[in-house]
Amino acid sequence: MRIKKIGKDLGADLLIRSKKGVLFTPLGESIIPYIRTVVNTLNQMREHVSSNHNFIGGNLTVGFSLNYARYRLPKVLKSYTEAFPNVDVNISTDHSKNLYNRLKNDEFSIVIIRGEYKWDELTILLGTEPMCLICSNENAALS
Repeated sequence: MRIKKIGKDLGADLLIRSKKGVLFTPLGESIIPYIRTVVNTLNQMREHVSSNHNFIGGNLTVGFSLNYARYRLPKVLKSYTEAFPNVDVNISTDHSKNLYNRLKNDEFSIVIIRGEYKWDELTILLGTEPMCLICSNENAALS
């Protein structure tokens, strides 16, 4: 049926039905090498897709706040590059406000910044930090 469909697509008879069975026409015989090439290419394509189904690669442009870059980035970057060796990671560090503005201008895929910024897409809180007030005189900050 597939060969019949190919013949219909080409506008030519590729098969002859007879009492002896189904035979190729001379034109049908002449295109068998092409059909084999197409079948081999299709099989190679299927194998490629199958072997690369979980492939993660490409470019990732990331902006990191200065504090995060200094204290946490090395460990995170090491883990990420070991897990995804085919990803080319481009890193920029800057103040959070600048990174946020550059993210709005589509300069980054991801940014890790400190503070709260208006963002309509996905945001993930990575952590919180305790805030402390320290003064030299008892209750000086309260007066």
